This record gives sequence, C-alpha cells and structure tokens, in this order.
Amino acid sequence: MVKTLQQAASAGAHVVVFPEFTLDLLHKEQLRAHLRKTPSSVQMVVAGAFHVEEMEAAGPATFNISPVLSGNGSLLFAHRKLRLFGSKDDGTEFAQVGNQLHVLVTPIGCMTVLICKDFMDEDRRVNNLLAEVPVDWVWVPSYGNDTTLKGHKARAKKLATVTSGTSCAVAQTQNTATGKPGDMLPPLPGFGHAAGEAVERNVSITGGLIDFGLDTQPLPSKPIRPTLTRVK
Repeated sequence: MVKTLQQAASAGAHVVVFPEFTLDLLHKEQLRAHLRKTPSSVQMVVAGAFHVEEMEAAGPATFNISPVLSGNGSLLFAHRKLRLFGSKDDGTEFAQVGNQLHVLVTPIGCMTVLICKDFMDEDRRVNNLLAEVPVDWVWVPSYGNDTTLKGHKARAKKLATVTSGTSCAVAQTQNTATGKPGDMLPPLPGFGHAAGEAVERNVSITGGLIDFGLDTQPLPSKPIRPTLTRVK
C-alpha cells in the first residue's frame, strides 16, 4: 500500500484508486496515518472498498464502503455500494445497499465513486443520477474477473463517448474464488477512459499512471465539502 502511494507520488499522480477488497479496516487507518505525515502530489485516495458494520437507526448494519481521503488523510466522504454482487437469495455479498451518490466539487470538475457493480450494471437508479448530476470523473474500485473488466470497459466507453462525457478510472483485482482449487489466476490490469476518447488506456497488472492531460490545472489545496444526492 505504501509502496504504491510512493510510486504514485513519484509519478506525479493526483488521484490514487485502490481496488475493491484490497484494504481492510487496519490498512485504512495505516493509510490515513501515512497521508497525514507524508506530503506529496497526491490530492485524493480512493481507499478500495470493504465491508464495514455501521450503526443505523434500526440497529447495526453492514455495508460495502469505499472511503475517499484527501491528500492529508482527511475523510472527504464514504460511498456505500448501491448494487451488490450476487443476489439476496444466494447471499454472495452479505451487506445492505446504500442510497446516496456523493459528488465532490473540485476546480477540475465534479467527482464521484461507484463500486464495481454500481458502475458496470446500467441500473436505472444509477443511470438517472449520472444523467441528472454533472459528474465529470468516476473512480471505480472493483473486484471480479475478465468478464467484469470487459463490462467495465464497455460502460466506461459509453459514458465517455455516448452518454455524459464522463472520464473514468477503474482499479480491478482478481476474484480468485471463481477459479478451481490450486489455480494461480493472474492479476487483472486497471484502466482509464478519458471523456471524448474512443479507446481506454490500460495500465499494467501492478498499477500505473493514467495521464488525463490536466497536470497544469489547479487542484484543491484543502478538502472541499462534498454535496450529496440521494438515489430515488
């Protein structure tokens, strides 16, 4: 985790996205501590996504949550996954669903986070939000296989060139549970897809830098309060 951040900072990265289910609760506290004491070019970190129990009015409930941190370790917002893997009947992902889309307003446009299936599935509720809210950037922590990655690429291409002109970055990790016992499944590369471009830009299986051509643009020096839009 720290090595990845150091490599990203050395490359001049402004946003770092970790894949789904790669950072647990302890890792995230270590990540915040590292950001607090290590100034760098990194302005935002999407700290993967992991199941977390939170207290609701009706009692404790588990959500798949993606914390989004500023470059100094402050929590900007925490996205609750809207679309779960599997179904309630098969119990593949034991969690409740969220009901909000968080939109962070920055000098280079509006940013949000969608976790894996939130992004890949063209669910009507999520589609409506992306059409109604001016989202310029979507950061996607993901967990899946080759089929998942292909689905993400198709969705990113549509958002970039057909629907809303949105730029996307997907960080993917391999779902090893889909293989046979003893199989050594290879890591999966992530990618970025810039608005208006017909083809995505892939990174290596160990991660990499996607240059969206905004290195001369001003970036926020302080955390900005995100605006919240409720999924209906």
